[in-house]
Formats: sequence, structure tokens, C-alpha cells
Amino acid sequence: MAGRFWLDPRDKPGLLLAFMRKFGGIGAWISFEGYLTETPLIGLAGASSEETETLQRQGVATPQTDFIVAPLTDDAVSIIHPFIYLEGALTNPLRITHVQIARVDQLLFGGYDNFHRECVVAYEGVPRSFLDELVQLGLIRGYRQ
Repeated sequence: MAGRFWLDPRDKPGLLLAFMRKFGGIGAWISFEGYLTETPLIGLAGASSEETETLQRQGVATPQTDFIVAPLTDDAVSIIHPFIYLEGALTNPLRITHVQIARVDQLLFGGYDNFHRECVVAYEGVPRSFLDELVQLGLIRGYRQ
């Protein structure tokens, strides 16, 4: 467990779901940025459009896209899970553009630019054993430091 790892995603929704399940719970937060107005993400319990010290906007689009930060609870995962499997939810630039997960003010995951293969990051605090598991499950092709 050290440093930052760049992930090569194979199954983008599956990868996000694995991170949500692994790092969700007490003190965990998730942020979404993109065109979210007509998505169930707006209704997540405890959701806010305010950036935190850890979870901040990544996009520079004008006009600004929507931004949501919400507690990453089991209930939130049950709402997010089916949505991210919809066609284009994570790959269409007019849907979710950036996703970040943090726990106790430590950024753990970032899926940026529609989960582009050069823009998916596991930050310090994510065990290498978890990344190896993601490879075995076929959710990522591999990772590099």
C-alpha cells in the first residue's frame, strides 16, 4: 500500500461498484460530476452540491456541469448500482464525467474523463491486494504505479 496507481479499466461500472462496496460505509463519500439533473443521483440522501476539502470539481466546462457529493452508504450504493449499468452512464460525455470516492477525508478513487483508460486512479490507502483482486475479477486489465 503505497502511492498512486493508474488503472486500466475493462468493466467500468463493475470497477466503480467494487470500489463503492469496498470503501463505502461510515465516513465514506462519493462525488459525481456531469449532467446529473435527470438522474437518480440528485435524490441521494444527504447529497449536496458543495465541494469538500477532499472531493472537488475536476471539470472546467463552461457552463459548469452538475456536481454532487453524497455519503456512500449501502442505500446510496443500491440507488447508484443500477444507474451506472445503464448504456453510456459512465462513458457518454453527457452523463457522468467524473467520479471520486473518499473515506475519512482521504481520496481513494478517481474515475475521470468518462473513465478514460489513462484517467482512472487508485490513491494511497488502496491496498495492492485489492487491485490484484480487480485484475483477477476482470474489472481492470492491470495497473501501474
